[in-house]
Amino acid sequence: MIKYYKILILTAFTFFYSQNIRAQVDSVKTLHLKNKLIDSICICISKTDTNSVNNIQDAQGMLTRCITSKMDLYVDYVTAAGNGMSNISEEKIQEIATYIASEVNDKCPAMKIMINHVKSKLN
Repeated sequence: MIKYYKILILTAFTFFYSQNIRAQVDSVKTLHLKNKLIDSICICISKTDTNSVNNIQDAQGMLTRCITSKMDLYVDYVTAAGNGMSNISEEKIQEIATYIASEVNDKCPAMKIMINHVKSKLN
């Protein structure tokens, strides 16, 4: 009987350990996809002529174009983050897009240059 409990405990431990390893791999994959998406969007922004971005609407349009041009990466990231694209709400899509935009703002020098350009036009 004690041998049965040892096997049961060992099996449970192995199961939970494997789940933890899987979660770590998934989070590494999610982080990798997020960074790849942000880098791709930043490259798109850096290829945009800042002189064509003169106001907030231009900047939002340019950012939207850069995100939608990398929609395959966006979908991969959203899926890896645990959201199914078939049943995700519009609010959640907007929340994720806002998060990605804030990450691009923090990590992309081209985005900062564009923002400063728009601010200079507004003054």
